[in-house]
Amino acid sequence: MILACRSGCVNVKILVEGKWCPGYLEDVWYIPDNGRHLFSVRSATGHRISVIIKRQRVLLQRDGQLVTSGGWMTDTYAMDRHVVVPREPVEVNSATTSETLQLWHEHLGHQDKCYVRKILERMEINISMPEIGGFCDGCVLGKHIGSLSLHGWIDHRSSVS
Repeated sequence: MILACRSGCVNVKILVEGKWCPGYLEDVWYIPDNGRHLFSVRSATGHRISVIIKRQRVLLQRDGQLVTSGGWMTDTYAMDRHVVVPREPVEVNSATTSETLQLWHEHLGHQDKCYVRKILERMEINISMPEIGGFCDGCVLGKHIGSLSLHGWIDHRSSVS
C-alpha cells in the first residue's frame, strides 16, 4: 500500500524532440516516503494520451503528436522531464489534525456541527473534536439580523430607528 498526503498540479519541463517545453501534470499524488515519481498510464489515457511502449523507450502522444517520452533505467521507465521548482514558496492549504470542529464549522458556511462532524468522518479527515455545544459568534450574529414569523421574513435592521 502506498500512502499519499495530497494531490495537485505540478509544473514540469518536458523534453520533446530535443527541446525543453513547459508543461504541467494534473492530479499528481505527493508521496513523501517514495524515492520515485509515479505516473499513471490509465490517467494519461483518460486525457486523450496514447501510450506506446517499445523495448527501451516509452512514447506518449496526443492526436499523433509526441507529448513526452522516456527511457528504460534501473527496472523502470524514466520520463524525459523534470519538475520546475518555484522561485518563491507556494501557499498550500491542507487539513491537519490540529484543526478544530469550530474551524471546519466556519469554513463550511456555519453548517450544523453534527453535520460537519459526519462529513469529516465520511471523508476520513481526523481533527480534534471537542464537545458539539458552545456558541459560535458568527451564528449568533447572523440569526440576530432577522427571523421568520407567520407573516414571512422580518429584517430587524430596518425596524431599528
